[in-house]
Amino acid sequence: MDRLRGKADPQGALVALCEGRVVGHALLGPVAIRGAGGETAAFALAPLAVDPDFQGQGVGSALVRAGIDAAGDLGEQVIFVLGEPAFCVRFGFEPAARHGLRFPSPVPEEAFMVLELETGALGGRRGEVIYPAAFSSVGPPP
Repeated sequence: MDRLRGKADPQGALVALCEGRVVGHALLGPVAIRGAGGETAAFALAPLAVDPDFQGQGVGSALVRAGIDAAGDLGEQVIFVLGEPAFCVRFGFEPAARHGLRFPSPVPEEAFMVLELETGALGGRRGEVIYPAAFSSVGPPP
């Protein structure tokens, strides 16, 4: 987060607190689906982090649910995440590759996932999902 601060252009930030202590954080921000027909705007939930002392207690799940709700409240129709498949599918995410969408860096195909917040929102869009340049300085989004 420190390396992204001031470089990324988040549209929302979520913070999980426990007794006044920050124990989790997530950003919501714009990405682009770049394909043969040009670019289409979408959203990503990245990065998402939970203090190791608080993992396994529902903090990450609460942040993901809040992120999905916030993206919908902002009028977004598609949200991407790069994460643990067994965790992400619980929220309706599915591998982006099933829709012909890929992350431009080498990551496990099953870990790059997408969720349509509105059925049919992907509308056959295919191509690479481009994250803001700020993410290249910190590696693939978590």
